Amino acid sequence: LIRRGQANLADLEQTPDFIAEVLDRFQDALLASPSLDEPTRSRLRELLQILALCAPVRPSDPRERDALAAFLRELPEVLIRDLGVLEDLGLLLRRGGLVTIPVDAIREAEARRACVDTRGQATGRAERALRELTGVFRKNLLRALAQVEWHSERSVESLSLLDRIWPELA
Repeated sequence: LIRRGQANLADLEQTPDFIAEVLDRFQDALLASPSLDEPTRSRLRELLQILALCAPVRPSDPRERDALAAFLRELPEVLIRDLGVLEDLGLLLRRGGLVTIPVDAIREAEARRACVDTRGQATGRAERALRELTGVFRKNLLRALAQVEWHSERSVESLSLLDRIWPELA
């Protein structure tokens, strides 16, 4: 975002809620592309949130690719194309065949958005992800969900995701 002139680091550092500001700029970058229609933007937002829970992912691995595509109810070809769009927009980073959201704070915030709505209520996505993606992404999911819970415990709307999903792990 800074490289493209869409954000100025000096201004961002002075913002009271730096992470929220970065996340908003991150979302703005996604929404700003005139070549994307609203259904595509919505699909890309959903993909970002799931990547935040599962990353890093290896799209060349058929198990990972097919699990993500099934979770998103998309064809694997659509998933691969969407990953390319997000990479081209600079919202994802690929290194050594692994794809991830490059900024930890943004990845964590996207994971929170995936699991907790704006009123602090669970979305159900964490439980669904554990049911459908644990076989492939168990370690990454647990790490992401633990981070979501840790941040939730420090906010006004404390939510225990792990207590809710622990029985599903047994």
